[in-house]
Parts: sequence; structure tokens; C-alpha cells
Amino acid sequence: MMRKKLFTLLWVVAALSLSACAGMRMGSGGSAFTPADLPTGKYQAKVDNAAFILDASATMVLESGEHFARAKQMLSSFNQSVPADVSFNGALLSFGHHTSQSSALSATAWGPSPYNKGAFAKGLDGIKAAGGNSPLAHALFAAADQLKTAGGKSAIVIVSDGMQMANAPAAARHVVEKLNGNVCIYTVFEGNSAAGRALLKQVADASNCGGAVDAASLQSAAGMGAFVEQVLLTDRPMAKAAPMDSDGDGVLDDRDKCPDTPRGEFVDEDGCSLKLTLHINFDFDKADIKPEFKDDLDRAAAFIKKHSQVPY
Repeated sequence: MMRKKLFTLLWVVAALSLSACAGMRMGSGGSAFTPADLPTGKYQAKVDNAAFILDASATMVLESGEHFARAKQMLSSFNQSVPADVSFNGALLSFGHHTSQSSALSATAWGPSPYNKGAFAKGLDGIKAAGGNSPLAHALFAAADQLKTAGGKSAIVIVSDGMQMANAPAAARHVVEKLNGNVCIYTVFEGNSAAGRALLKQVADASNCGGAVDAASLQSAAGMGAFVEQVLLTDRPMAKAAPMDSDGDGVLDDRDKCPDTPRGEFVDEDGCSLKLTLHINFDFDKADIKPEFKDDLDRAAAFIKKHSQVPY
């Protein structure tokens, strides 16, 4: 009888172990998230730095383990959606971990360094095994240290189920204070617990910007694009049009009082053709200019001197 009970117990332990190990690693399969096709040339980064935090704790691999897989897919889609010409400094952190992944409460998988799609993807791919507790607070403090060193405006994006991290809202408030309010915190809920969703909203509310969203709302290209814009992007200022000189007379249109001057004519500072009309009368059969026309002659001399470029 004892042998039968022992065999049954060992069978249950083995089954649980296999189930846990199966859930620890992200399975294969297509992504549930479609990247956005945001154009280059339209945007610039509205932040100097962005830290991305992935929940790799045991609660993310309970049941089917899909939450961990979907969280990674969401971050991968975000990375693919960032326009290629947008520049900022970034870092990718994770917390929790199965012991086969890391013994640290939180770890930096990539960065902090200038944003690079390939480097981000490689760092994300390296986070393979979830497990352990849910020390989001530790990851927040680590990210805050990195962002404090970098300086400037920052964003923090957290992808999690919000489970077993009661101290996270207080930690988020501490991070906002440490960064002098120059940070927006965004949370992406990937889980089943209403309590977890509510806790992540408290984390996001620690900053006076940011926000809390469900991962499901980011599955479409439109949803992901809107989120990337919200976190990272602002419209790039339109380049100021070069001043025009439509008639080619050397006087810009905004100052040209004679906008249709024929090509090749000499013009004054107002863009109008240079013209000199001189009426001088001579006495019959004499070369002497009458005194009353001396002022006209002086004006002509001044005109010629001022516009010496005109071939008279």
C-alpha cells in the first residue's frame, strides 16, 4: 500500500515539474500582434530615453504560459513599429526569471544605449525562461538609476500581469520623484486578473502622464501604432520653405513690389525696373544748361552713382 502511495506521489510531482518546465519557456508560433507601418520623415522622439520592462515571473507562465509569450510578442511588435529614423536612448529590463535564465531579481537584457532595432530584438530573444517572484519594484529602481544617469525626458513601458507586486505603485512614485517628474510611466496589462489590471493602473498613475492599456488593444497595427506614438513620438517640425524669387530679379517675393519684372532688367531694392527720366532744356545753339535744371542734373548724377551696376 505504501509503495502504491509513493508511486502516485512521485507521478504527481513529475507531472507538475514537466508542466512547470513547459511553461517556463516561450513556445513557437505566430505573433498575436501586428506591427504598425509608421512612415519615416514624419516623426521625431519626444523623449530622450525609454526603458522597457518585461515581467518574466512565474505568474506569467501559469496555466498555458501564453502571457509570457504574448508579452514578448507585444514588445517585439513595438520594436518593429518604431520608425527607422527616430533616435533615443533605450534599455530593456526583465524581472522574476527562472533560475535557468538568471538568479538576479531584475536584469538588463539590452542597453542603456542608442536605440537599435536589431540590438533590442536580440536582447528580447535572450529572455527565454520565466519563473520566480514578481519584483517589479526592483526593476523600476534599476531603470530609474539608468534614466537618472542619462538625464532628460524619459518613458518607462512595463508589460506585466500585475500579480504579486503590491509594493510596485509606491516604487513607481519613488521613481517619479527621483527623476524630478521627467518620466511618463506606461503599463501594458497581459493577464487575466482584474486586481492585476487595477494595480498596473496605479503604477501608471504615479506619473502625471503615461497611461495604462490592455495588451489586447495593441494587437492591430492601428492600435500598436497609436501606442508607439503615445509613448515615443511627436510630429517632426515642417522644414521652412526656402524664400522665393519668382521673377529672378534678386528681390525676394515677400519684398518685391514689382513681381513680374522682365528677365534681365536691372531693379531697385523694391524689385522694380530702374528708370531715369531726365528733361533738360538748352538754349538755342548752346551747350549751357539753364540754372533751373541743375537740380535735375544732380538727381541724375546721384542715381547713376547709386546704381553703378547699370551700364549707362
